[in-house]
Amino acid sequence: METSSFMTSYWNYSNGTDSPQDAYYLLLKLNNQKALRDLPVILFLVILMVVGISGNIVVCIIYSKAKKKSTSNLFILNLAVLDLLSCTFGIPLEIADLSLPYMFNAPAVCSFGRTLESCTVMASVLTLVFISIDRNGKEDNQPWAFRNRGCWLRNLRRYETY
Repeated sequence: METSSFMTSYWNYSNGTDSPQDAYYLLLKLNNQKALRDLPVILFLVILMVVGISGNIVVCIIYSKAKKKSTSNLFILNLAVLDLLSCTFGIPLEIADLSLPYMFNAPAVCSFGRTLESCTVMASVLTLVFISIDRNGKEDNQPWAFRNRGCWLRNLRRYETY
């Protein structure tokens, strides 16, 4: 039964006995219907969370104990930590939001979670931009890659078009 038709039939046939308990049960029933409809998405997010947390922990352990501390290793470690944060805090928040679409009442958790999620995504994008700049410098054998401090900005002028 659709949500709107269920609500219409509920409010039309309630016989004027609208108590807070009836409204709670209505919300609970609507919540369960929507959560059941979103069950495949919730299961997929749980699988992504488990694989993401375990995989990123392995990457963090391997790259933190690497003997060669290159910029590529540090960038990969940075991406793994950011993805671990996203899998640890962002995905459970999405699962809670999908499981309790009408009854999730935690504004502080929502605002903090969304802010953390946005910051990790922006930091990941910025890390990927730095990786592309660094790899471009390494492929072209340019001295301005991130391994030389300070030179890469001065030598960017070579690529400017007039």
